[in-house]
Amino acid sequence: MASQDLPIDLREQLRRLSVQRGIAAVKPPSLRRHGPAIEELVVGELADTEHGPCFVSETSYPLHHRHGLLPLSALRKHDPQTVALLARDNTTSGVDPCRAAFIDTETTGLSGGTGTYAFLVGVGYYADDELRVRQFFMRDVVEEQALLHLSK
Repeated sequence: MASQDLPIDLREQLRRLSVQRGIAAVKPPSLRRHGPAIEELVVGELADTEHGPCFVSETSYPLHHRHGLLPLSALRKHDPQTVALLARDNTTSGVDPCRAAFIDTETTGLSGGTGTYAFLVGVGYYADDELRVRQFFMRDVVEEQALLHLSK
């Protein structure tokens, strides 16, 4: 049944509900905030990009800082072959861990639903005598492009 064949009251009801044909008219859903804004919980700043804003936090840890049993400096003491052996991944045997970036992503899931969005990307790297961790937060789905642009 073509839309012109629909009874006028149904077409009017669909128009009032903003129902449109085609995917171009579909906007991504907004993330519903169930608590305080990230700016209230994490020290950081809003970064403006050509793709819009993104909230960014940066933390530096001295190499003597312990996370778990070992200080952050422990990785720097091993050659790339040892790190590859520990990681059980021989393809990393030529990678100096002190020149690598460590990346972690948090997403809305991979099972569909409202879609898969990376709402937090963390990048850690050694610089000077510290480990720096930059975190990029997506406060709403419209900020995903800015988050991905900044975290590359």
